[in-house]
Amino acid sequence: MVKIIAAILIIAVLLSGGVYYSLQPKTLPIPTFQKEPSGVAQSTLSNVRIADPRWLSEDRNLLWVVCRFGDGQRVRSNLLVDLSDKSTLAHLRGANLVSWITDHEILIYNQGNRDSQWDKFQQLLDRNKPSLNVTQFFTVDINSGNITRVCEVSSNHHLTFVDPSPDNKRLVTSFGPKETYEIELMPGSDPRKLEEEYVWAPKWVENDTYFFIGQTSVLSREFGATISKSVSIPLLDEVRDAIKNYGSPTLKICGQIGENLLIADHNPKLDYDRLLVLDRKTTVLEEVAPLIPSGQLPRFNEEGTMMVYQGQQFDKNMDTVYLQTLEVDSKPIDLVTGEFGGVQESTPVFWDNESVLYVHRGVEVRSISLADGSKELHWPISVVP
Repeated sequence: MVKIIAAILIIAVLLSGGVYYSLQPKTLPIPTFQKEPSGVAQSTLSNVRIADPRWLSEDRNLLWVVCRFGDGQRVRSNLLVDLSDKSTLAHLRGANLVSWITDHEILIYNQGNRDSQWDKFQQLLDRNKPSLNVTQFFTVDINSGNITRVCEVSSNHHLTFVDPSPDNKRLVTSFGPKETYEIELMPGSDPRKLEEEYVWAPKWVENDTYFFIGQTSVLSREFGATISKSVSIPLLDEVRDAIKNYGSPTLKICGQIGENLLIADHNPKLDYDRLLVLDRKTTVLEEVAPLIPSGQLPRFNEEGTMMVYQGQQFDKNMDTVYLQTLEVDSKPIDLVTGEFGGVQESTPVFWDNESVLYVHRGVEVRSISLADGSKELHWPISVVP
């Protein structure tokens, strides 16, 4: 009898432990920051990309890249490159990089969900039961390595767009087209959800104002405001059709020069991309020039006279670097002719007004002079771990 009772108690403990475990929410991975990592070499890297122009520091000496890194099983990593002495300064894991916010701090985020095993079981039974997606924002001091939590956002979708204000004091984030948050970039910030029907590709142009694509027009919004203002004529018919047919527009705001807002159009119904310009004074949206189809937004020089971008995997020219002026009906030129087609990305960015940084063979960060076409290898210089 004692043995039976003991067996029942053991089973009860195991069952209660299993129930407790199944009800526990998952934890998100904790970002890690390591200074002066070892083993960085051409043989231990792959899929290197300069995913955002804001990954280049203001003094143009430091550059973040995202890649697969490791001797055996390579993991997604962010590496900090010193372009002057061609060394690797830091290794960031478990997070995605947004941009530099000071000369020694970066903004990062990680994503995941906190669904317990019981939640996942319920989702199998009910497809309409939402998953609890969580995005956490942090700042990292690259000198000390300290990671500071800014805030956390729960949403029905994964992060779609994130953009810091020019003074790096505010943040606008969108999770799909119908969930958008404004965030003060300070520890303990309380994200504010917008009561906005539709937000796509939000982009700051001033310290307190950002623009975005709405369902029928381009709109602007001041941080903390309760309403948005239309700043364009109704969107082009093909753009409105794309929203109806695909749920998202083909337009993405990519910058501003003077009073003109620059917008890229990746319309799949056309055999070319378009650079559009919105004149904020006249509210007229017009095409500037056709672009080679690309999976990336164009990146501009400081004067706003030129742009660089890469091709796309379907045309097998992802590692080609195209240079184009912002003049009406300008034509692209092959600044760097690719070799590996749709396998690797070049993700070019202006280093200064005289040269462009780009990725070669998915491994090397190189620069090319706009004056004479000369090329230089900047990283990594070692060919063995």
